[in-house]
Amino acid sequence: MSSSDSNQDLPFSSTSIPNILVQMRLSPHELATYFILKYIAGESSQCCKSTAELCDKIGIGKMKYIQVKESLEARGLIRITKRKHVHGGNLSDLITIIDVYGGQE
Repeated sequence: MSSSDSNQDLPFSSTSIPNILVQMRLSPHELATYFILKYIAGESSQCCKSTAELCDKIGIGKMKYIQVKESLEARGLIRITKRKHVHGGNLSDLITIIDVYGGQE
């Protein structure tokens, strides 16, 4: 099992969502995106799924996903690391879930 699929193979696992997200008044798309990213990341707190896979899981289009992802980063909930392939070209972003409880990852 890869770290990016850690919760998906556990039928009785759970994903903890911080209560502060309610106070932040996130949009439905932001909430759904954060939840899916956190679910996929699991205990590793990192997700490197492709944009297409994430859009499919969240149920939104590519442009909306990019907008929401940038908003979550601006709000301090995730960190986006752009990655390049060693032979050129882009890889999927590495998305790190920020620990809102302690302010550290």
